[in-house]
Amino acid sequence: MGKWILRIILILILLGVAGYYYYFIYPEKVAYNAYNNGVKLRESGNLNEAIIQFQLAISKKPEFTEAYNELAVTYGLQKKYDEAIKNIKRAIEHNSNNATAYYNLGTYYENKNMNREAAGAYRKFLSLHPYDPQAEEIKNHLPVLESDTTIKLFSE
Repeated sequence: MGKWILRIILILILLGVAGYYYYFIYPEKVAYNAYNNGVKLRESGNLNEAIIQFQLAISKKPEFTEAYNELAVTYGLQKKYDEAIKNIKRAIEHNSNNATAYYNLGTYYENKNMNREAAGAYRKFLSLHPYDPQAEEIKNHLPVLESDTTIKLFSE
């Protein structure tokens, strides 16, 4: 009888380890693989396939800031600025110190001629990354944006 109890305990332990792997380790691996696939697909020009991979990464790891950012960049390349803004805001929700996300948000707002919003995003970028190589150019462009003209610093 004691051997059966030990076997049952061993089986329960193995099931617990398998369950842990399936629910905690496996989704993260899938997320990172999908993210890396998405980057490669986007770089090769397969934007729609890249979007699917970034969405898969996010579905497996909802707090995956980099995947939201890359998804937004991919939508930006397709000039789907509303989708880009929605996803870059999700990246910012998960990491409010992501300077690149604010820079991208400013670019997408600017491409939609939402200049005051773009200026706000660029200001946040500058507060997080004041010594970025593009900082001076952005600082010089802020008065134009804040005057609500339609001149763009960065073209589409």
